[in-house]
Amino acid sequence: MSLPILIKTLYGGIQMTGLYSFEFVNNKRQTVFESFLLFPPTAKTVTEGTRASVVPTLSGNYVIDGGNATKTMDLSGEIYLFLNEAEKNHLWSGTKFYEEETGNRVIGLEEFLKLRWSLIRYRDYTMKKNGKLDVPLFIIGNTWVKKLYDTVAKNLKKKYGSVGGLYDQLQLIVHDYDMDDHFYCKVNSFTWSQSAERSLFVKYDLSLECYDVDDRQSTKKKAESRKLSIEEVDTYVAALI
Repeated sequence: MSLPILIKTLYGGIQMTGLYSFEFVNNKRQTVFESFLLFPPTAKTVTEGTRASVVPTLSGNYVIDGGNATKTMDLSGEIYLFLNEAEKNHLWSGTKFYEEETGNRVIGLEEFLKLRWSLIRYRDYTMKKNGKLDVPLFIIGNTWVKKLYDTVAKNLKKKYGSVGGLYDQLQLIVHDYDMDDHFYCKVNSFTWSQSAERSLFVKYDLSLECYDVDDRQSTKKKAESRKLSIEEVDTYVAALI
């Protein structure tokens, strides 16, 4: 269900949250690592096409339909590289989870490095034969990224790792909770830039190719999260509104 619709059902008013996450799963749909964007994208473009074509004939036209094509999702945003206070970001201010993880203070540079490494840079070992997985200094103390690094690095040392570092074994799912979009995807490109006029900001553009729907309601997937109390749910939803 769309998160704004859920909020409307519970509280009677609709509210867009800007909540996105990237989730890495293994072949059994077990979560290896999931990272929420503390700074939501400022723009999103989704292109949805078909694999249908029209073939002209002598008597008219003939349609060959191969179903829907893969979807392209383009996300772009801008991150202030220095200290970002909690009260300026409705995604994490006032919630117990983010208070524990960030202390209600987020350094934008660390968030950007986490985003860049977890989506694309961890794959740099594939650029040469016998490449080694890089150990970025910023993952020290970052439990989210460290879990991904430990999982991939550990299995790359095995001849037949249970979870390798490529998309055939370590699959990526993008979640847009407002629009209820949950898709298996691959990263086409991750582009980022800085300018002299806005040297304290970094602008990023992320292009994803979505090739399958993630059905989170599957009864085969065991719930991994703990139960939340009514107070915690109210606190979290109130912070989003």
